[in-house]
Amino acid sequence: MDREQIQEIIFRVLSEFGNWMPGREPDLEFPVEVSAKHVHLTDQAVEVLFGKGKKLTPKRPLSQPGQFLSEERVTLVTPKGRIENVAVLGPERPYVQGGTLGDGCKNTWRESAA
Repeated sequence: MDREQIQEIIFRVLSEFGNWMPGREPDLEFPVEVSAKHVHLTDQAVEVLFGKGKKLTPKRPLSQPGQFLSEERVTLVTPKGRIENVAVLGPERPYVQGGTLGDGCKNTWRESAA
């Protein structure tokens, strides 16, 4: 997808939600954060990994309100090997989810809390 196609999609969304009118150039600058490897954890997963009663420790806020990079890190073990020093993003969620970037590909996974 090229810049022109992305811009057209943005214009359509802005127009639908009343934040843009044709003939007026909208501000298309917005922050984008990329994490090469990260996970989101449930309360239960945090306790299993870091200890009973443990909560994630905020290190710094992310651009999304209420979201943060935590002090905690994990190692993912996969059939292809280990992925060390994976960031844990908070706050805790109702499901375990993660994402990694490698070789130009994005891999994501999600498990229900049940």
